[in-house]
Amino acid sequence: MRALVLLSLSLFGCGSNRGAGGPRSVAARARMALVPAGPARLGETASDARAALELSPLPEGPREVAAFVIDRVPVTEREYAQFVAETRRPAPPVAEFEPSLPAEVVARRDRSRAAQLDVYRAHPAVLVSWDDAAAYCAWRGVRLPDETEWEKAARGTDGRPFPWGTTPDATRVNGLEAALGDTVPVLTYPRARSPFEVHDLGGNAAEWTSTPAPSPAHFVIRGSSFLDPSSLARAARRRERPRGARSVTLTFRCASTP
Repeated sequence: MRALVLLSLSLFGCGSNRGAGGPRSVAARARMALVPAGPARLGETASDARAALELSPLPEGPREVAAFVIDRVPVTEREYAQFVAETRRPAPPVAEFEPSLPAEVVARRDRSRAAQLDVYRAHPAVLVSWDDAAAYCAWRGVRLPDETEWEKAARGTDGRPFPWGTTPDATRVNGLEAALGDTVPVLTYPRARSPFEVHDLGGNAAEWTSTPAPSPAHFVIRGSSFLDPSSLARAARRRERPRGARSVTLTFRCASTP
């Protein structure tokens, strides 16, 4: 409970993820979960793979994964805005990348509008390319997780298909069934947390990893978004995107070696 209170404080403006302690500051420790070294059952059999998958799942079986820490929730718009303000890294408007979105969503999402941060500050940071995500993590003194770290954080050590258990559950994720048509604040669905107390690993927005994909200049993404049915919130689901891709359905979180 104390960790979640500190996490909430760091997400809503009390404390920084940087400072003299870098990623080991109080706020950063509160927002990162330790995943100890050891085996984990990752991947799926061919029969488990869904037609919507763009990449085959990892081969099913135990894998030894070194210890790491990982953000309990994706990086939020408030946190990313702090990075943009300090580094002056360009933050593109949503209309350039999501022309099919309704006009009211574009208006809310456009980072050039001063009111945008008030509306979305606790939502996951989206419209972020792989290079943007990697640069943000480096700014914090950490890195993007690789896909095996992401999957272990989601599944624990027992190989559960979903972060919360063995069956899909539309009440635990912001997916297609919720019909919201947009992201929601992080921690909105606490019952979807993984065995390592990592949140938002299914639904809302998929996430970049540091793992290169088979296609040149592409990287593996994990998780599902608000446009996907809850059945696709499987922890083993793998897709790929060009490193320059930006979407309201794609976000990221950071990791580090403890």
